[in-house]
Amino acid sequence: MMPVSDQPASLTREDWLKRLTQNEMPVFANTARLIAGELSREQRSASELARLILQDASMTARLLRLANSSYYNPSHCRISTVSRAIVVLGFETVRNISLTIGVIDSLVEGGNREMIIREMAYAFHAAGQARILAELRHDPSPEEVFIATLLQQLGRMAFWCFADRIDPEAAKRLRMLQDRGMPPHEAEQEALGFTLDSLTRTLNQHWQLSPLIDEALDKKSGDPRINAIRQGYEIASAASQGWRSSTMRGLMGSIAADTDMDGQRLLGICQAQANEAAEAISRLGIPRLDNLIPTADDATPLTDNTGITAMTIEEDSKPPQPDRELQLDILQEISDMLDSKPDINLLMEMILEGIHRGLGMDRTVFALLTPDRRYINAKYTLGWDRHALLQQFRYDIASPPASLIDYVIQSQQPLWLNTDNRNRLEKFITPPIEILIGQDECFMMPISLQGKAIGLFYCDRKPSHRPLNEELFGGFKLFANQARLGLSMM
Repeated sequence: MMPVSDQPASLTREDWLKRLTQNEMPVFANTARLIAGELSREQRSASELARLILQDASMTARLLRLANSSYYNPSHCRISTVSRAIVVLGFETVRNISLTIGVIDSLVEGGNREMIIREMAYAFHAAGQARILAELRHDPSPEEVFIATLLQQLGRMAFWCFADRIDPEAAKRLRMLQDRGMPPHEAEQEALGFTLDSLTRTLNQHWQLSPLIDEALDKKSGDPRINAIRQGYEIASAASQGWRSSTMRGLMGSIAADTDMDGQRLLGICQAQANEAAEAISRLGIPRLDNLIPTADDATPLTDNTGITAMTIEEDSKPPQPDRELQLDILQEISDMLDSKPDINLLMEMILEGIHRGLGMDRTVFALLTPDRRYINAKYTLGWDRHALLQQFRYDIASPPASLIDYVIQSQQPLWLNTDNRNRLEKFITPPIEILIGQDECFMMPISLQGKAIGLFYCDRKPSHRPLNEELFGGFKLFANQARLGLSMM
């Protein structure tokens, strides 16, 4: 048999980056750049983040599950909208939850599924422990420690997830060297020409995930944050031997001395963290496997074992359905926001979310008049074809009214376009409006301040061709009025 070094060369690290970005994980690569990189530098990052999450029904559902779990929300304050989650939990927390969900979605459908799920659960457990340690040390950003811990193994997980599709010969060579007992980094360098840690670095740099990941991979820094990441993995590893094992006792003693804390109390905190991590990993949609995260002896059995694939198909294949309880929850959250000085961007996102998810509307728009009142342009959109709608919803304003949008703005009255009034309003359904609405129904409501229209809300069910009704119209007007109230307070 030929020596491993004489085998044909495997793909380079740059080849792997290209294949993962373009073919295997393109959605995550794009989402990661937006969530972890560019968004963090935008003034409107909170509203942009909410909008990005709401494009994905599965991510929205799982984010809200986690937002209402004891892992992220120990006060059990009810959270019904993505916008409210950002307000209550903070931008960094919601951003990192979204990245976690994105990683899971990208990897769980690849090869070696059971191994990948176990690796992700292990990393998630370690990340939770690292975050707790960072909090105990009064770290300024425990969430950054969490995401760096979670993604420290990204290159390794991505390789084994997609190796059989991208470079099966390289995977075969690496398995052979590992079976011979060669140390992991040496085996990777020999079989691949690079280490999997270096692949993590490359992905981290190109996807702009976290500067802390590179520092953690160096394993040389004495920074307390790097220590928290290392110790998070040590706790997760020791827990697999048992919470009362000699390894765990020694580790707790060492960390307790470092944090100036009683070892038994620290153990209790870490056990509680493991129990909450086990609940959270289930809420993320990962099907439960035995001992996925070793919990304390008195841990409550998990019951939420929904699998990612089934949930994604079920939620993404159906149009949003009306939910009266959700409507009330969102209206209450809007009311709570209005009690303080509201962030207008988040307020509008919350209202669009209420119309989209609460009323079950396919497409929702808030549009503003230009200062010269000659045009109206979409400012916020949510739902199906959101990006196309954001570009499409741009109309001239004429007086006397020449189009349906002119008519609604100048009448300053809400409108439900339906079969009963369509003939009467036919002269206002110009070709651009016909393209927007087609033969379907829609709701429109102008927003006025001090008797002067400044914009309007629009929503429809054109993609699913479902009918509208009086109850939905009432809910639509109620949400739009909350926007008017918020704008008047500004």
